Amino acid sequence: MYICTWCDLKSSFESTAHGSKIIVTTRSAKVASDLGTLPKHDLQIIPEEDCWKLFKKHAFGNVEPSVDLDLEVIGRQIVQKCNGLPLAVKSLGSLLHSVQDLKDWKNVLNNDIWNLREDNILPALWLSYYYLPPYLKRFFAYCSIFPKDYRTDKKYLILQWMAQDLLQPHKTKTLEEVGEEYIEDLVSRSFFKYWRGDEDTITMHDLVNDLAMFASGECCLRLRDKSSDALIRNAMPLMKRY
Repeated sequence: MYICTWCDLKSSFESTAHGSKIIVTTRSAKVASDLGTLPKHDLQIIPEEDCWKLFKKHAFGNVEPSVDLDLEVIGRQIVQKCNGLPLAVKSLGSLLHSVQDLKDWKNVLNNDIWNLREDNILPALWLSYYYLPPYLKRFFAYCSIFPKDYRTDKKYLILQWMAQDLLQPHKTKTLEEVGEEYIEDLVSRSFFKYWRGDEDTITMHDLVNDLAMFASGECCLRLRDKSSDALIRNAMPLMKRY
């Protein structure tokens, strides 16, 4: 099946202009070996000082901050725990953006979640999810229904939330406006990202998608060949009728 799929995909490249180059990015060494015609290039982790700069950008905004020395000491220790992974650095920087209390930063640094070893889920992402407001956890977990690399229209996602009665009415805002605020909040925390700068289209990083799948448990389900009847019975329907 894998070989047939690759042959079908490869055939679409045969009509490209002479000299064209195709770059494949993957976390799988086997995929890199099977698809590559040149030696693979392994990306290295980001140097710690560059990680700190990335963390500062998300924790204090795009302007050059005047960082409290105590916060910097704790922040650099948090960055060290991210092991040079930019997604981890971004998610925790975004988490701490609205929190400038030293006690809260210490709580993040010393949280037991750092010791968790769930497959494919970064402890830093777990921490970011742990500190989400309860209502945002529900919306984020709902997005586990989307497969990896899936892009969705922001307005379409809001309509799905509305169809599931997830959005709470607000005295001065429409449900669509409430949904927009929730999406912006999840983007600011690096759970969602805009697709190539298009603020109407959102997607999730693969590792964030893994977290959404784990967080949703049996509430949401992607139908697969090996899905059990029990899981299917427990899952929520994708869309209700209006």
